[in-house]
Amino acid sequence: MASWRSVLVILLALNACAAPREDVGASLATAQSLHWLVETTNGQFLGSATAVGDQTLLTNRHVVQAAGGATLIVRRGKHALPVEVQQVSQDADVASLRTTVRLAVFAERLAVVQPGAPLAVAGAIAGQTYTGTGRLDRAERRAPVRDGLLTARLPVAPGFSGGPVVDHGGGLVGLVVATVVGSTTEARRLAAAGPDHAPTERPALLLPARAALQLCPRDACPALYRADEAQEHRGDLTGG
Repeated sequence: MASWRSVLVILLALNACAAPREDVGASLATAQSLHWLVETTNGQFLGSATAVGDQTLLTNRHVVQAAGGATLIVRRGKHALPVEVQQVSQDADVASLRTTVRLAVFAERLAVVQPGAPLAVAGAIAGQTYTGTGRLDRAERRAPVRDGLLTARLPVAPGFSGGPVVDHGGGLVGLVVATVVGSTTEARRLAAAGPDHAPTERPALLLPARAALQLCPRDACPALYRADEAQEHRGDLTGG
């Protein structure tokens, strides 16, 4: 009997090691599929955007303002699309963009996540796309912790602003708003980083997807509204 118990324990241990707890590859692929670069028509890289409807993207207000009124495009590789700024929030760091060309891939559900949950992010440095993984802040105070923003630890840099953050199942958690740096020197180093410098994990601030929906009309993002309504009764603090 003892030998059978030993075998069973070994088999259970092997099974636990073999079973992936998080589908990291799938979540990274989802984040990348939702991500677009935001640029001016003369090639100035501004930041990132997240596809949330078949013709709608969300980015940060500060990304749009950095254009100084110049005409914008969104780009993925060699595929560039003209966009118009639809709305710019006065309350949150978010703006909506609309393209006349329908997007094949966009966010279709919101994520409900708890502190410590695994996350995937997509963004860019100097116009080159990067993806990475991290976790929502485990702090006991729980996110959102200030101004309605979530806190996380993610490999991000200034060009990630407006980029998508998704959970392990591919649900949209929110948009990158800012990186948290410890000094002016570090901020300058990040700003000067070239495309060969992959971002390293650091504290990041995220705008929850539910808050960003204020600039996404129901008819432009029907899937996200349906997902939001289905989750309302759960009353989770992060709320996607």
